[in-house]
Amino acid sequence: MTYIFDLDGTLSDSRHRDEYAQRGEWDTFHGLAYLDKPRKDVEALYRILSVKESVIILTGRTEKYREATRIWLNRFNFMYYELIMRPNGNYMKSPDWKLGVLSSIKSTTMVFDDRKDIVMKLLENNIPAIQVAEYGD
Repeated sequence: MTYIFDLDGTLSDSRHRDEYAQRGEWDTFHGLAYLDKPRKDVEALYRILSVKESVIILTGRTEKYREATRIWLNRFNFMYYELIMRPNGNYMKSPDWKLGVLSSIKSTTMVFDDRKDIVMKLLENNIPAIQVAEYGD
């Protein structure tokens, strides 16, 4: 079994920087991610599932932020099987991009994401998904 977790707004509490995403200021939005704290509710679930199952982190952050993302994950001891990041220069809408990635992962048991549009897209395509927050809509 494989569980897939989104990062911004799902594993991390990104609310303090969401205003930058709303304005499309992605460098600022991602550049401030190091200030995030884990979401305690999702972190607890993550830790339970990751003890015996494979966990993949699938984030819309681009490869440009891989090292900073790995540092954050290590700082909070999030162990994972794989970290999948959006390729630099990829401007697909997140629901479409994530669906494409997840379509190639055959053993997906459940996807956890904060965005309703992503969860709905996955469910419409028979990929099990749960929305973990409403503030990321």
